[in-house]
Amino acid sequence: MNRLKQKYTFDNFPCWAMSALINGDISGIEESDEALLDDFLARYGDVICWDYDSDSLDTGDFRAYPLFGLATDCCTVHGYITDTE
Repeated sequence: MNRLKQKYTFDNFPCWAMSALINGDISGIEESDEALLDDFLARYGDVICWDYDSDSLDTGDFRAYPLFGLATDCCTVHGYITDTE
């Protein structure tokens, strides 16, 4: 039986990329930032579902070194994979 299993948690995911990650909406994102997001998604290609901690979206958690891109507000995201065990 296949189930979802949480594999990744990042507490420094750029908030500006949330709409693209969750909804696939890249409107308003510059090409260079879209390329950074694409590189991130390629590194974690085993993830079949992304989720986020909604409480982390409005905390104003400014990070000098986010997961990718320039310094910005960040939030927490979780990546899930298929657990085949």
